[in-house]
Amino acid sequence: MNNFWSYRAPAIAWALILFTLSSIPKLQSPFHFSKWDDKLNHLAAYAILGALVLRALPRASGTLPNAREVRLAAVLGILYGLFDELHQYFVPGRFVEFNDFVADAIGVMIGAGFYLWLCQR
Repeated sequence: MNNFWSYRAPAIAWALILFTLSSIPKLQSPFHFSKWDDKLNHLAAYAILGALVLRALPRASGTLPNAREVRLAAVLGILYGLFDELHQYFVPGRFVEFNDFVADAIGVMIGAGFYLWLCQR
């Protein structure tokens, strides 16, 4: 049970936060630095998800994540991003945007890669 709260609960909590944010009609970015703010927000939010999903995957005690686990984390995170984008179709004032999904997918891969890099250090 300790593993759940330490490893899996943060990934689930972050996914719920993302879902909640994408359920808010006409949500505006708090940052307005450039025309890329929205995509950078997606990238950052899903990078966190990618790292947390990879961290949540079970593995032998004391071992580094392997390539299969990194791929699985990427697939799970990307599928969640797709689900979240499709969910926005049903939220008034929100839109499904392919470029948001691409930013989500890239963010997941960056986050999982960064977590792997941290584990290897």
